[in-house]
This record gives sequence, C-alpha cells and structure tokens, in this order.
Amino acid sequence: IEARGIANLDDVAAYTPGLTFSNVLGEFLPAPVIRGVAPVSINGELNTAIFVDGVFVSGREGINFNQLDLERIEVVKGPQAALYGRNAFSGAINYVSAKPTDEFKGKVVGTLGNDGKLLGQLTVSGPIGDQGLKGRLSVLQDGWDGSYKNAYAGAGSKVNIGGYDFKTLNGTLLWDPIETFSAELGLYISDDRIDTPAVSTIAANCEDQRVGQQIRGVPLTTSRLLNYCGELPSVAKNSLIAAAGATGEDRHLVRSHIKLSWDLASGTLDALTGYSKVRQSFRVDGTRNAGTLPLTYQTTTNTRATLRTGFVQVGGNDITEEVSQELRFSSDRNQALRYSFGAYYYETVQTGGIDGVVATSPLPSNFQAFCGPASCIFIPPATLLNPTGFVGDLSFKPWFTDPLGGAVFGDFLVDKASAPQVFGALEYDFTNKITGSVDARYTEEKRSYRDTRTNVGAKDTWDLLSWRASLRYKPADNVTWFVAAAHSEKSGDFDPTAVTLTNGTRTTLPGAFDAEKLNSFEAGLKAELLDRRVSIGLDLYYLDWSDIVIPQVVTEINGVGLAVPVGVDINGGDATIKGIEFTMVARPMRGLDLNFGMSYAEPEYTDARIESFLNFPSYAPTGDVSGNQILRTSKFQGNAGFQITRGVGSGDRDFFLRSDVAFRGKQYADASNQTIIPESTNLNASLGLRADDWSVELWGRNLTNEDVPTGAFRDVYFSNTTPAGVHNGGTYFPWRYTISHPRRTTYGVTFRYNF
Repeated sequence: IEARGIANLDDVAAYTPGLTFSNVLGEFLPAPVIRGVAPVSINGELNTAIFVDGVFVSGREGINFNQLDLERIEVVKGPQAALYGRNAFSGAINYVSAKPTDEFKGKVVGTLGNDGKLLGQLTVSGPIGDQGLKGRLSVLQDGWDGSYKNAYAGAGSKVNIGGYDFKTLNGTLLWDPIETFSAELGLYISDDRIDTPAVSTIAANCEDQRVGQQIRGVPLTTSRLLNYCGELPSVAKNSLIAAAGATGEDRHLVRSHIKLSWDLASGTLDALTGYSKVRQSFRVDGTRNAGTLPLTYQTTTNTRATLRTGFVQVGGNDITEEVSQELRFSSDRNQALRYSFGAYYYETVQTGGIDGVVATSPLPSNFQAFCGPASCIFIPPATLLNPTGFVGDLSFKPWFTDPLGGAVFGDFLVDKASAPQVFGALEYDFTNKITGSVDARYTEEKRSYRDTRTNVGAKDTWDLLSWRASLRYKPADNVTWFVAAAHSEKSGDFDPTAVTLTNGTRTTLPGAFDAEKLNSFEAGLKAELLDRRVSIGLDLYYLDWSDIVIPQVVTEINGVGLAVPVGVDINGGDATIKGIEFTMVARPMRGLDLNFGMSYAEPEYTDARIESFLNFPSYAPTGDVSGNQILRTSKFQGNAGFQITRGVGSGDRDFFLRSDVAFRGKQYADASNQTIIPESTNLNASLGLRADDWSVELWGRNLTNEDVPTGAFRDVYFSNTTPAGVHNGGTYFPWRYTISHPRRTTYGVTFRYNF
C-alpha cells in the first residue's frame, strides 16, 4: 500500500484488473464496479459491497474514506453468499485495519508536497498492562488544496477547487487473556472538509427534437437538444469556477466493531457487532463551472428580459446510521469435511431533508414572473392569461426569495431497511487434489420509506437467495485450477422523490422497483512457479444480469406536469458480461520486483429499454438500447510496475526505485453510448532510501499530467435559458453533462520513522 501510494478507491481500482471506479461529483456518488456490473442508477445502492474489518457499510458519501493504518485491502470478485454479510451482488472490497502488536512499536509519518499537500501521522502499538490487553492507535491530519485554481475572484469565493482536509483516528483494542478466547474493539472517526468538486459542464449538442417531429404520435411544438455526442473535453488547471458560498462538503464518519472469538473443541464461534454513521452537509456550485447562468423573465412592462446569476446547491444533515450483528460457527479446518453456519441481522436508517438551490444575485427591480415552457402574457395589473407562467415561478422563485433556496432541514425523508439472514457453507476434500464447496445465504429484506411533509410512504419485503458452488483441482502444491457457479439477488427498494406539480401541489413519487438477479460462471488458474518467484492468476467469466434498475426521467404524473423533471428508478433491462483477467507478480532476481495485470470485458445490454430515451430521435419510438455497452465500464484495463532495491554502503540502508502505470479504456457516460469518457493513462513513480527504522521517499503521481475526465453524468442546467442565450420552450431546464476531472500532477517528499 505504501509502495504504490494507494490512498483511495481510485488507486485500488488502478491496480486491480476487473475493478473500475468512478466518482462523478466529489465524494457524493462514488461507484466501484467489479466486472462491469455497474450501478446504472447513479443514486442507487452499490452492486459492490464495501466492508471495513468485516462490517458492511452502505452510506455512499463515506465509502471512499481516508484509508488510515491498514494491514491489507481485499478485493473479492464474483457474487458472494456465506462469506460476506450483505449485498455482495457482484463482489466485495474489505478493508482490514492493522492489529495491535505484542511489543511496543510506533511510527511517525510526515509528507510535504505541491498544491499545499501537508500530512502528519502518528501510530503507536503495544501491550497495555500484563493481562493480555494490547492496543493500537493512529491519528492523522491530511490536507491538500486541490489541483485547480478558482477562476472566480469574487468576495467569499474559495481560492482552490477539489482539495480536502481530513482529521482521522483509527484505533483497536485486542484482549486475549487465554488461548481459547479473544475480544477486539475497533473505532474509526474522521472529520472531513472536502472542497467543492473539480467539475465542469457541457451543453447538449445532439438528439435534436425538432418542431413538427412526431414523438409517440404527438407533433412537437418546440426544438430541444437532449444529449451530448462525442468525447467529453478536458479543462485547464486555472479555468474552473466555483461561486461564492460554494464551500464544499462537510462529512463526519464514525465506525466501530466488536469481535468475540471462542475456540471450542469442534471449531470456532465468532460474534461480530458493527456500527456505522455517516453525516453529510454541503454547499456546492450548482452552475458546474459556468460561473453564472442566464434566466429569462417577464418584466413589469410585459417585455422579456434576462438576468444572470450563480447558483449554490444546499443540503444538510443527511444521515445514514446502521447496525449489524453476525454469529458464525466454523468447524475445524484440518478435517476433510469442513462447514460453517450462522445468522446475521442488519438494520439501517437514512434520514434527511430536501436539497435547495440559492441564487447568488437578487431579483431585478422590474421582475414580474419567470416564464415556463411558453411565454407569460399579462395584462396589468397582473391578470394571468397563460397559467404556464406559474411553472417558472414554482421552479425558480424560491431560489431568490428563500435564504435556503427551498432546502428543508430535518428528518423529513426517512428510509429504513432491515435484513435478517441465515447462511451456511460446506467444503469437502474428495481426494488430496480435488475439493468441492457450496454455500448459500437466505435474506428477508424489509424496506420502507416515509415523507413526513406529504405523509406519503410505503413498505415491502423481498425474499432473496444467493448461493455459490465451486470445484478446485490441485495437480501440485502451488497450482490450483477451479470452476465456479454463483447466483445472487439484490433487494428491491423504493426511490422516493419529493416533487412539486405545476398546479402547486406537493407529493412524493414512490419509485418502487423489484430485485435484480445475477448468474455467474467462472473458470481459472492460480499458481506459484519457479520456486515461488512467479505468481500468476487467470480468470474467465460469464455473467447473466437481469431486471437491471435503470433511472427514467419523469416529467408528469397523471397528465399534470412537474415543476422540475426528476429521475425515478425502475427495472429496465437485462445484460450479459463476458471477460478475462490475468495477473502476474514476479521476482526474477534479487532486488527486482515486477507486476502486471490486465482485463478485457464485453459488458452489453441484451434487452433494455429506457423511458427517457423515447424522445431521442435515434432511439424513438421504443427507447431500445439493446447491444449497447453498460455505462461506466471499460472493455480494456491494464497495469504494470517494477521496483528495484539495492543495498547502499555496508549498513542496512537500501535504495529503491518504483514506477507504476495504469491504463483505463474508454467508457460511456450513459446507455446511449453517445457520450464518451476517453481512455486514460496514469504514471506514478517514487525513489528513496530505506533503513530498518526510517525511510525517506520522493514521489510523484500522474507524472504525465493526464487531464482526461474521470466520469460524467447527465443532468440539467438550473435555468430556462441555455448558456448560449436561447430561451424558447424547449430550453426549460436545458440538458447538460456534469464532468468530473482528475487530480493533476502531484509530487512531494515523505519521511517515515519507526520506533
């Protein structure tokens, strides 16, 4: 982890074939993707489960956390059943904290780098008293200004964009008073300040609905561009803009666990209790690098006029709190027949208010009304002949008249989930070379939601079964061939969305959808060769994914329009994914280490239709995207690296030089495959001196200054006018893409001292 400079999920994915990662809006929507099973709904629950010390965590805003004092990072590919506690639909990532030591030890780490990089870390570990109690504690402060300078110089604006400041504690107590019993208590706390993200926007340029065109049998009366076609552009380091008041994200994480283990005569009994809480509030730039946007309004003299304003999105006190309890009995591992079984319970509550938008400029003195899809027509003193004028006021006016821009703070939206489960596994050595295993997990998933403002709510239950079977053949001690089949099911849910209708009524869309299903078939090889100087892994797999949850844009309910269009999740299609992965780690000679990894996949929709594409001329009248590639996945991914270590002088000092390169193939930002995230290559390197108790390292990340976007998603400008000034009816909330940009070249020096 230290040698490769792994600090976040993006780094983990760069060196793991078959794992990609995108983070399309700061730390709001991180999405690790194993073997192309991407969460198509950007706001939905992940398909890759995240665990910390074996405890499942679900709060999206907190999964790409500050990785402090880790022993290892495990990436388990393919559907899981008995091994992991929850939602390992396509695989799992488990972070394992370093454990307390039998002797007193410590480490001090200091880093100084460009763009304000400043890190300090202290770790101490060792026995506490003489009753078998040991402890380990790490504290860290890590700050960085970000790669991009804010081109907006107005009062109250931040100088930098994309930086962060983490204050983190990670501690463990381990008590083993006797050989047959141990107890572990873990606690992780992090107080994070994250700048408004390094994002920009680009306006739609294709899929033009034209006047007179027939869409679902109805002739259009306006023209509107609906999508962006082509490669998404990069930006210069000094060209991004964040409006005044866009201070970024405040995030507070608390995670803890208690693990009790008893060694019994026939096996081991483990009890694992977990707790996690993520609290987030934010004020981010809603113009996404536009600075200001034009809004068309009607004046008091019944003429059209345009005002320009910035927008700040406001959200506060969104909380995800979860508890879990697992009991597991595992038989003696030295027997030919091995088994485990147990029970698991999980509960989460997500609460939050309603996000708002605040305009940074006041309404003009001659303001009378915002116009909706059609022109406002007034006869003084304000007799409204065309009620569509109210649509604009419902949508935009609170952003100017309410200090919170329509945001509602408090526990108004409440989502709950509980999941009692039972699981079991059997493993048997048929011979000393052939082993078979089968495991399964049954879940009764209960979910509910309630909007306390509208008193709208619902609840439902899904019965889920996941299983996995494998057969392994070992022709030699260090060679294993394997085949495996697995099935997993991901619970259905609700996607409640509070909306305002054009008649002023407020309600909540339930957005109910059913469970997704995934069948996996896999074969491969793992081997250590040439006296264990070469280690290789080869996997071939085929996945059949059905009932995929895909967001659909809703513009009306029962013939009544929405003031602001929203996306609602539904089951929208099926897909297949086939691929191959290869890894190699080698030490051909003393002091030279090599690594190589690659993956190739074909993630393709086989039968999928997207309601919001019905209006795309290219996809009308069915919205069929069958044959297209799944979004946020790369067909090809690769990495390679080397490390040279040489002794210096006659002491214990070593010189080391390491370099790693990671390649990610192009991706598509949505199911239309019209919007392209270009391929990217990232080069890292480090060199330094290392002794038994100290090291000094010069390091550089993204040394080629790769500026290709890292992700994107389709949304709308907060306006009734395009950035180019067009304000006809088809530009009411014009379509745009929000584009996330990478960290540029960073470099620095790190000093470590062990004591």
